[in-house]
Parts: sequence; structure tokens; C-alpha cells
Amino acid sequence: MALPSPKHRGGRDLGLAAAVEKVVQRLRNDCTEARFQVLAAEVDLRRLEEQSDGAPTGGEWSRELAIYRQQVSELRRDLGRLERKTKEAETQGDSLATRASRIRARLSLTRFLADLETGDAAEVFDRIKGAVRQLEFEAKGFEDVEDLLD
Repeated sequence: MALPSPKHRGGRDLGLAAAVEKVVQRLRNDCTEARFQVLAAEVDLRRLEEQSDGAPTGGEWSRELAIYRQQVSELRRDLGRLERKTKEAETQGDSLATRASRIRARLSLTRFLADLETGDAAEVFDRIKGAVRQLEFEAKGFEDVEDLLD
């Protein structure tokens, strides 16, 4: 089985890394936008609370203010969830990059080993082994002759 060339794999890896970075960057941007929106809602809430200081307690105004406080609280909670998800995505992106690097290294080693076992290097080693065997055979022959002469 032929493995893709390092150049081809590298291009695919760069595409993967770029895609992961693009998704993480989009999440960061969304998180930043959401922070601004929550801050704006908090400013609106403070403004409404200041305006309500002079209003009588109870009634429609107090009910609407309580509803708005609840909505701002939910926005803060959702922002916290988004920030956690963004951190998870960053960590997962780093993990994916590390895994891809490890897999690239493993594939390179596998390719090198396959080349060593099946390529030109294997033929050279086979010839060297044959030459060494031949030398051993000749040496054994000389030893046998020496034993006969002694």
C-alpha cells in the first residue's frame, strides 16, 4: 500500500489545522460579541434600576424590571456556558493538532520502515548479507584446509 507523500499529507494537515483554527477563532469572535451584548444588557438593567428608584414599588414597572433582571441573569449564565465551550474547543483543537502531529510521525516512520524493507536499501542489505555469507564460507573453507594441513 503506497502512503501519500509527505508533501501531500502536509497539505492535508495544514488544511485540517487551518479549519480547526478557523472554527476556534469563530467561537472566540462569537464569545467576544456575546460579552459585548451581555455588557450592554447589564448597562440597560442598571439604567432601568436607576429609573425605577423613584417609581412606586409593585405594579407593572416592578414586574417588568424583575423579568429583565431574570433575562440578564440568563444571559450571564449562557455567556459562561459559551466561554466554557470556547475553552473546550481551544483545548480540543490543541489536542487534535497534537494527535495529528503524532500520527504524521508514525506514518513517516512506517513509510521509512517500508522503504527499508522493500526498497533499494533492502536490496543493498541483501547483497551485503550475501557477500558476508560468501566471506564466511571462504573463511570456513580456509579453516578446513588449515586443519587438514596441520
